[in-house]
Amino acid sequence: MLVFFAHYAATWAALLYGLELSSARFDHGGAPTASERTVRAVYSTLSAPVMPLFMRSPARRWLPGLWGHVPLLLNSALWAGTAMWLVRRIARRSESSSRLAS
Repeated sequence: MLVFFAHYAATWAALLYGLELSSARFDHGGAPTASERTVRAVYSTLSAPVMPLFMRSPARRWLPGLWGHVPLLLNSALWAGTAMWLVRRIARRSESSSRLAS
């Protein structure tokens, strides 16, 4: 659960911070700074794979307003599930290798 909430919060933080950084450019239309590009890359990584697919799909119209959080929550759940699976797999491997060594 902690991984889920941490991922969800980090995704939102990257999105909001990116908006804050880029809002100064709205008036003059300058090129994005290195910090903006970095935050955009972090957000793109955290929001993958669900959000890019959702934004390109017609399902986007079915989830207006606050319902738009559903794909982001699903994405965080996917990341958390994957992280838990990896940790368990690594733990099992280290367990079996330590049994073989003794």
